[in-house]
Amino acid sequence: MNKARSALLLFLFLVPSLAYSALRDPTTPLDGGVVRKEQSALLLQAIFFADTSRYAVINGRTVYVGDKVNDWTLEVISRKGVRLARRGESRELVLRKRISVTR
Repeated sequence: MNKARSALLLFLFLVPSLAYSALRDPTTPLDGGVVRKEQSALLLQAIFFADTSRYAVINGRTVYVGDKVNDWTLEVISRKGVRLARRGESRELVLRKRISVTR
């Protein structure tokens, strides 16, 4: 009887752990949780309009139209944001807070 009880307790202890190991974490993204580095690596920090030129600050670097940032080419700089392109793909970055300085 003691062996049967021990076997039953062992069975009851092991079965749930085997069942739970097959469950998927519901907070894991459906693509397996893989985050592409370049998706999160572009941060638009500022846009400047000078008399003769426009430039932006992306990831702490001053860039002009035509410059490359992380394999993306800066195509357009507007007052709201910038547009970058790479291999037929387009991506827009917008400023979160707007600060205007006039002199």
